[in-house]
Amino acid sequence: MALQLETYSNVEVHGTVRFLWTKLFMSMEIHYQISAAYGSHAMSCPAIAKWCQQFEDGRTDLTYAERQGRPITVSTSNAVGKDIILSDHRVSVSHIAQELGISVGSVHSIVRQQLDYSLFFDFRTQNSKVCGFPGILSTLFCGRQ
Repeated sequence: MALQLETYSNVEVHGTVRFLWTKLFMSMEIHYQISAAYGSHAMSCPAIAKWCQQFEDGRTDLTYAERQGRPITVSTSNAVGKDIILSDHRVSVSHIAQELGISVGSVHSIVRQQLDYSLFFDFRTQNSKVCGFPGILSTLFCGRQ
């Protein structure tokens, strides 16, 4: 019985697929060999068939192709947003959105998910405001006013 590898990279698996493809293995046989060596979750049979077709079409690169398109959120917006929050701990989400020129929803996801800041709703101004303390500190320092 062969050993099953615990850690591996996608490039390594793609190289194994290419090697077995050059030995004229069919995609089902390659899937069996890959599953035996890397585990059943390493690569699906349809994915192996796709890679075999790409190798047949002349592909030599084993890494994933660089994808074009716009990222979901802009990294520089994260840094600038954090600078705005650090300069004013009670800044509103709409103010940050206006400063950065991005949507309120994007600011909300950047603040909550990527910067890990809390938000609270200011009933006086009817705006969501950022609490300038991340995580658990927000419950201590940014209670409702």
